[in-house]
Amino acid sequence: WFDTHGGDHAGLQTSTINLYNVNEWVIKPATRPHCSSLVEFICTSEEAQVPSWFISHFWGEPICQFVNCVAEHVRVRKLSASAAYWVCAYS
Repeated sequence: WFDTHGGDHAGLQTSTINLYNVNEWVIKPATRPHCSSLVEFICTSEEAQVPSWFISHFWGEPICQFVNCVAEHVRVRKLSASAAYWVCAYS
């Protein structure tokens, strides 16, 4: 995979891959044939899609930082592993 958003087409690294990259290489290819969102594509039931939290964030931040922030939110709020979040790119 390479960066199609930044213009330099550099190879992607796990520490720097961001939502622009994931959207291009994962979300669009997975959902386009089904005309669906990523959540619709991967969830097994409608109940699993009901979020308790909304997340707004910068698509250019590394995904690993985003995941760390969500994990910290889960820890601080003492949420269960099944806590559902609404994230624009996935819905």
